[in-house]
Amino acid sequence: MAQLKTARMSDATVGNTIDNHMGDLETGLGVILGLPTNTDILVSNFRRAIHRLTSAATIINTTAESDAPMPAITVVGGTLGTDGIIKIDMFARVTTAAAAGTTITFRLKYGATTVCTISVSFLTVTNSPLRIQAHLGGRGATNAQWGFLKLEIDEQASAIGIGAQRMIHALGISEDSTLDKNLSITGQWDTNDDTFERIYAIVERT
Repeated sequence: MAQLKTARMSDATVGNTIDNHMGDLETGLGVILGLPTNTDILVSNFRRAIHRLTSAATIINTTAESDAPMPAITVVGGTLGTDGIIKIDMFARVTTAAAAGTTITFRLKYGATTVCTISVSFLTVTNSPLRIQAHLGGRGATNAQWGFLKLEIDEQASAIGIGAQRMIHALGISEDSTLDKNLSITGQWDTNDDTFERIYAIVERT
């Protein structure tokens, strides 16, 4: 297993200057990359995109809960650790909200836990942009997590029923993140004749 080390030749008698410079270099790389020295380097240590959704998906004319916003993906055990963070950034739109007060509810789910639930009510609209952001992070232990879910709506859209943005967070999540767990965002309308469309989403680990 690869490591960044503070020293490469701790007992060196020849080449100790090179050893010192290598140790300084690797320590510096650890700081830049946010990686610990003298610790095994895991792929999960690096910030990276772990999932992308580039094809549109919709919730149309139904009050059933749907995984169209973000179908379940597998978060591999060990990805979160004690302080890792998974970020979701999604661009979507509401193309029809049939009546004033029509509400859509989004749920962020991890394992068997519904982490956050958030709702937004619309006036009668066509084509209102919507951004959904979510974070899920380790909270000092592999069986403790925190999360938040945030909605942003185009301020110029006449669709805004509650304001331009809304956020909710949770701290008491207790999933065992050493095991593989599903992560998803679902959506659910309270009436028929409404349309939600997810256009793009990316999931990153930091």
